[in-house]
Amino acid sequence: MDTSRIAHLLKTNDLLSISETSRICKLIQAATVILTDNRDVALHLKLEERIAEYKRLLHPIRYLPDDILREIFGWVVPSVHRPPAWDTLDVRLPPWTLTHVSKNWRAVAISHPLLWNTIIHTDDVLYNTLSPLSIMLARSKGQSLHVEIVGKYVWWRRPLFVPLLRTTPRWEYAKISGPRRYINALSALSFPLLVSLDLHSSDTEIEVSLNAPHLVDVALSGLDAGATRLPWAQIKTYRSRDMKLSHVHKLTSVTTLVIQTTAFRYPADSGHFFDLPSVETLVIRDERGHTSIAPVFGRFNFPSLRVLILDAISDSLYDLPLLPKVTTLVLRLMYYKPSVGRFWKALPGLEALYMAFSQEMDYESDLVMLAKSATLLPRLTMRHRSVYALRRNGPIEAACSML
Repeated sequence: MDTSRIAHLLKTNDLLSISETSRICKLIQAATVILTDNRDVALHLKLEERIAEYKRLLHPIRYLPDDILREIFGWVVPSVHRPPAWDTLDVRLPPWTLTHVSKNWRAVAISHPLLWNTIIHTDDVLYNTLSPLSIMLARSKGQSLHVEIVGKYVWWRRPLFVPLLRTTPRWEYAKISGPRRYINALSALSFPLLVSLDLHSSDTEIEVSLNAPHLVDVALSGLDAGATRLPWAQIKTYRSRDMKLSHVHKLTSVTTLVIQTTAFRYPADSGHFFDLPSVETLVIRDERGHTSIAPVFGRFNFPSLRVLILDAISDSLYDLPLLPKVTTLVLRLMYYKPSVGRFWKALPGLEALYMAFSQEMDYESDLVMLAKSATLLPRLTMRHRSVYALRRNGPIEAACSML
């Protein structure tokens, strides 16, 4: 076999022909025989190096079908569904680096639009992003886009955001965090494919109105939901981080409601009480010790509630009303040791319990305490399981991922 051909193959991932593969196998066998019959140290080192090179030419990576490569590449690139993610406009990272391994890998990567339809950018990275953005939009070939633009500073580059706004008809998942002018720019645009939207801004006077007929998943942070005109009635999952819930009664179809209760408060003179009959999963994140669980149940009724997830660090978790239809409880407790049995009476129909404690807590004694108090729950079939295992394998992993 021509030595120049071997040298070329060693520098690439090109496929070997059947005859070339057969020839390489024979070369390995011949070199192995010489090693066995010869005791020359220098020759041994040279032949061992040669055999290692030949074996590299037979590595299975060269023979992977393109569809297998595409599947592997799909797990290499970042995704808005698999945080943490990196800046996909950084050409020093995948998917860009996949195009520099070999001609075949380059061809497979460039021709696979799903490698290029996730556009994640933060203004922490200082480089020219306009050219990579144009390339990604072209290589995604009309696929729906997953867009995540996170800006911590007001000097966002307008040349990047304007081309993105022209692609809103392709947006399927969007997370926009930045100054007022970029959030307000979303108004009056069309979002025919948009399914999930996450908006965050610390600016005031934000008014956004979206035409998004398929929007079902919404998260708001820092925005006045009252000034945010969304198709509330069609939303299935809503995550509130705006410390106000005056608009929640509009969520007539929501099945999963997530409330982050940092400094949570209600108007003292408001006596309104709302039914949310469609809510089946409720997540309450009780941060910084604010007593917030009681006001939630004091303002809203959840007649169809089946799954309750409490991420609590205060005694407010004991302020639960009677919830006879709840069958699954996920409880994450930190910084203090609770008497779990205090609130069993509120959950007489509990069937599955998932608990996680901080490292400072006495894990074994907590399990003993739990076993004793669980006699009040005759239908309970699962007494303990890690929340982190539940995230991977449990029946409500989507809700737990919001904790």
